[in-house]
Amino acid sequence: MPRAGEMLNSVIMGSDKTSSSTTKSSTSLHQARSYHPLNVQVKQGNILTSDCNVIVNLTGSDFNLTGGQLSAKLVAKAGTGIVQECSTNPQYSSTHYRVTSGGGLNCKNVLHLVSPKDAKYVSKSLKTVFEVVEKKLQLSSVAIPAIGTGNLGLKPVDVAKATCESLDAFVKTKPSHLKRIDVVIFQAAMLQDFQNIIHASSSVDDENSFEDRKSTIPEKVADEKEAVVKLFLCAADRINISNAWQRIREHVHQKSASREITDDTVTYLDEEAENNLIALETNLSVKLRKTFGKAGKEKISISGMKDNVLDAYAAVSEIVQEYKQILTRAEYVRWQYHDNNFNTKKDFTRRESWRAENAFQKNEKGTTQLSLKVLSTQQHCVLDFSKMEATCRELGFCEKIYRNMTSSSAEDLPSTWSDMGVFPWKLENVSSHSTEYQNILSQFTTTFNPSQYGNQQPRLQRVQNPTLYKQFIAQKGKVEARMKAAGITNIPVTQQLFHGTSTDVCQKVYKDGFDRSYAGKNATMYGRGVYFAKTAQYSNGYATPDANGQRRMFLAEVVTGEYCQGNQSVITPPFKPNQTDLYDSVVDNPSSPSIFVVFKDASVYPLYVLTY
Repeated sequence: MPRAGEMLNSVIMGSDKTSSSTTKSSTSLHQARSYHPLNVQVKQGNILTSDCNVIVNLTGSDFNLTGGQLSAKLVAKAGTGIVQECSTNPQYSSTHYRVTSGGGLNCKNVLHLVSPKDAKYVSKSLKTVFEVVEKKLQLSSVAIPAIGTGNLGLKPVDVAKATCESLDAFVKTKPSHLKRIDVVIFQAAMLQDFQNIIHASSSVDDENSFEDRKSTIPEKVADEKEAVVKLFLCAADRINISNAWQRIREHVHQKSASREITDDTVTYLDEEAENNLIALETNLSVKLRKTFGKAGKEKISISGMKDNVLDAYAAVSEIVQEYKQILTRAEYVRWQYHDNNFNTKKDFTRRESWRAENAFQKNEKGTTQLSLKVLSTQQHCVLDFSKMEATCRELGFCEKIYRNMTSSSAEDLPSTWSDMGVFPWKLENVSSHSTEYQNILSQFTTTFNPSQYGNQQPRLQRVQNPTLYKQFIAQKGKVEARMKAAGITNIPVTQQLFHGTSTDVCQKVYKDGFDRSYAGKNATMYGRGVYFAKTAQYSNGYATPDANGQRRMFLAEVVTGEYCQGNQSVITPPFKPNQTDLYDSVVDNPSSPSIFVVFKDASVYPLYVLTY
């Protein structure tokens, strides 16, 4: 039998857990932007890079794929074989559409849809698309463009309304195969109109409980039964019952809490990230909801018992920040494999590319195992970086793989850097006779004398890591834009600070950057993040000598931005007063800070390391 405290906790959470009819809440995590049981996502980007099973391509009634602008781009990416397939041997066809393979695209099929000639046919055309994917192809996802905003010149709002109409009609057919629909908007200016209309018009049932979504979570979690405890109140009269119930409600208020995470990345989370969020919801006994915050930005709301909410907030923040890194890296490095079936290159998914790049950074001559989406199925492959080959034993083939730096030209990197060659990162010795050496060394020696630890000339090395640098520049730009919009000009966005550490950690920093997982190794007085000091003298205290007695200290550029007082319990920066934005860092003394703690790995770039 549960103890009294457990019973009371069950009653406290009961309105959320035991009965979906007792609680009205915002849309649940996996029903956000959805028309139950569909998951409808509004995204900005290029539809040709979508990872959905089916991509919709608008064409003329003659199905000439060499005519339209989008069709031409599709052919260039998918291969010319798709032109012949569409004209002579489509998988399914009618006067309104033809279905072909995906060619060199990431999708399984392309549905070539005759572009509607009038606004009133937009909704009807979309209904046709959904029916073909559901009934004929029996696939689970489709990416659709903003039909009519180009050739018909329709207003984005009107097209969004037509999209809602088609979704409402399709939901009533109770689809069993099609689960996800991505509305892909190419022009960023249209995104807000589509988000506002489609979200506001959502026909999702707000009373759907977590139990209704168990089919979308890992099997192990889905099999677990939630314990439900009911509490019956008995008393001599209604006054006593009312008083008891009032005390329970007060206890609920004291013990429960809610927090929110607002970030542009929330809109773009992939399936793995969202599955991780659903697992958190179960494991930590909290409620997660996707809702809209200020300026139409999506946010994740977390509610439940205070301790659980704090744990969940930290975990959700990690998931969001990880995917932010995935998106950032996707902007400049792309991994591909050669598809022999179509004699073309295909992209890894963003997450696969991120994992491949991480493994490559750690051992560019070694191998790694990666679950890779090949031929629209997940296969366990071994990537051999020395041969640049991927071997998928389940399918029995070996494919060439490619690493493409999409925007890592010399002008994107600091002019002081030397040529990177083929290396993903390097340490460049700075000549002791150079002006660069003298200028940087003077920053170290302003507060301490490295020569006290030996007679040798201190060695200065420049850290050159394009991956870390571009992540840092992206984070710096985001904070800089926010502070500029808020009119904050009295504090710097970044500062050059010091960080002393051990030799083994140095090796990791060169390749992977500063990692919060090391938090607590030296100090956690102001929070569980990465610590930096204004003076080299202070950081010298944490520069552990190696077997040869040599110490190492970094000079790093840190996005300190807006800061506040830190403490031991801080695992992420607190919210700014009356805002949904977080501080960028925490400090030892807000009036005169000498120590800064940051919690986002991309907020720091290691400029130089001094060995003394």
